[in-house]
Amino acid sequence: MKYQLFLDTTNKDLFIGLTRNKLILMDFQINNEKKHTENSIENIGRILKQFQLTFNDIGEIYLTNGPGSFTGIRVAITLTKIIKLLHPNIKVFVLSSLHLQAGMEPRVISLIDGRSNGHYFAIYSYGVLESNIRFLTNEQVMKIEKRKPNYKVFKDMKSILIMSNFMSLKSKAVFVEDMQLLEPLYIKDLGLKVLKYDHAQ
Repeated sequence: MKYQLFLDTTNKDLFIGLTRNKLILMDFQINNEKKHTENSIENIGRILKQFQLTFNDIGEIYLTNGPGSFTGIRVAITLTKIIKLLHPNIKVFVLSSLHLQAGMEPRVISLIDGRSNGHYFAIYSYGVLESNIRFLTNEQVMKIEKRKPNYKVFKDMKSILIMSNFMSLKSKAVFVEDMQLLEPLYIKDLGLKVLKYDHAQ
């Protein structure tokens, strides 16, 4: 039975997890956004050594591709591409960071700080996307929250059980068949932040 590696570098905290046959063997977070690359390489190596593994023992990699930190997003993607190039039998699956944050909870407004006085925004319920992923101003987000008082608001991965959410969403992660198509999920058109979002589901 192969192992599964989980990576999230889209926010301030680096997250790494390792599982086998639905058993969580290790998961941890490190808060140092400026050293995500260094910390990722170092700690993945440390985990493999601790469990006496090589990448030949890894069957799947699950990662997030954003939105989030422009620099951070690329760390997990670049590392995964390198690992996949060297070990082509590893299967790669991807989730958005907003999806990971929402998990399988019902009625969730998922927010990630986009700076520029706004947030990356999406609505999920039981792991299903109910709105477009977009960038909204803080004022727009507040209006939606007022219209949806029965929705939980999750923000910036705070108080989120990331490993638990990764596990619950494995079946919804998208299989990456062509690694050239694995790209950061950027909300490029910052003009979106001036759009009204009066019809959020």
